[in-house]
Amino acid sequence: MSKSSRPTRAMLAAIGEVAAESARVEDLMRELFSMLIDSPYGAVICAGEDLSRICQMCARVAQYNLALTDEQVEQLGTIINAIDALRDERNYFVHSRWEYVPSVRRHIGVRSQRPSPRPNGGDVDTLYYCTPDDALEIAVGFRTVAAGIERYSEQTFPNWARQRLPRRANWKKMNAFTERMLHSFFAKEPPSVV
Repeated sequence: MSKSSRPTRAMLAAIGEVAAESARVEDLMRELFSMLIDSPYGAVICAGEDLSRICQMCARVAQYNLALTDEQVEQLGTIINAIDALRDERNYFVHSRWEYVPSVRRHIGVRSQRPSPRPNGGDVDTLYYCTPDDALEIAVGFRTVAAGIERYSEQTFPNWARQRLPRRANWKKMNAFTERMLHSFFAKEPPSVV
């Protein structure tokens, strides 16, 4: 391999776009899961789950949600398939170590993986040559999927209102603070009018 150097700013920016757009899709799928189970607690159930798992949970629930039409279940499957097609590429861009190889004017991504115990199994590292445009193509794919999820959610669940759920302890602190403030405000006597 030729001498390499740090990745270019353009490549790092493109990888950042992949990460940001895929995170947006992940958040939209968490919200969609809440819609599918008709509960804001869906956000709690799928918190911390990776995108693959959230997609599995959405697909599973959709099979039992009788409010959905067959067409809506099919549309959800199309969204999940689009995410699956992008997810491996996303993981490659986000989890690889990147270097720029000036002699070929491309970047190389080195991704560590578990070696296979089989005699003809895979290596410890996977190497791919890419350009910033390759990464941006994946980012655009996630942006397109995000727009599709938003459209699907609005059409399928038009009356859904997103709710942010505070933890019980935080809720108690907020209520105690509000009570103190109200008590303090109303405990003061109004100024006398002369």
